[in-house]
Amino acid sequence: MKNKIIWGLGLIVLIGGILFLWGHFKSNKLAGYNEELQCNIVGKSSNVIKVFDKAKDNKYTITNVSNDKESYSFTMNDKNRGGLVGLADGKYLLKRNNEEEYYFIFNEFNHSYRYDFDEMSDALVDRGALLVTLVDENEEPLPGVTFDLYDENNKKVNTFTTEEDGNVALINLFDYHDRVLSFQLANKEDTHRFYVQIGKNKISRFDLMMIDDVVRYR
Repeated sequence: MKNKIIWGLGLIVLIGGILFLWGHFKSNKLAGYNEELQCNIVGKSSNVIKVFDKAKDNKYTITNVSNDKESYSFTMNDKNRGGLVGLADGKYLLKRNNEEEYYFIFNEFNHSYRYDFDEMSDALVDRGALLVTLVDENEEPLPGVTFDLYDENNKKVNTFTTEEDGNVALINLFDYHDRVLSFQLANKEDTHRFYVQIGKNKISRFDLMMIDDVVRYR
């Protein structure tokens, strides 16, 4: 009788271990490749993290910090691009060569992140930066569009305007590290607001499109 109990407990442990490993494998299984985004597909959501790196030997790992089992790895393709699309909402950790660490959050407001590891962005990333690109419905750059920047207490702390190429960069955001800021079209309280977590060693980039005075994700 005692031996049967021991064998039964052993069998339960064995089955539990198999189910755990199967669940871990399943959560990390790639579902395909998105040619347009040049990213690996890991789920059905529209959340996407894109990485640009001229050094193809660098390896990247993305982990959901609230669920350590959800972890994916990737490298750059022939066009120096890589990333993942389909990640669930949550807070993630991006590791570059298992050394450099960058945090980002997917939620109802943030669905797209982009990290550029070239000479320009390497200089920006050490100081913390917010980069915004704005185009019209024909994918043409939209200069002269002004946004208001707010802190977590809904206090306006800055204003920025897109340049001739439709881009604008806010750098040296030391005072806002690890804080959640938001921005929206200036002087339009009823327009959509975009939220961003500022952090040291992090570039937060937004690719946006404006149609009929409405700004949305590109």
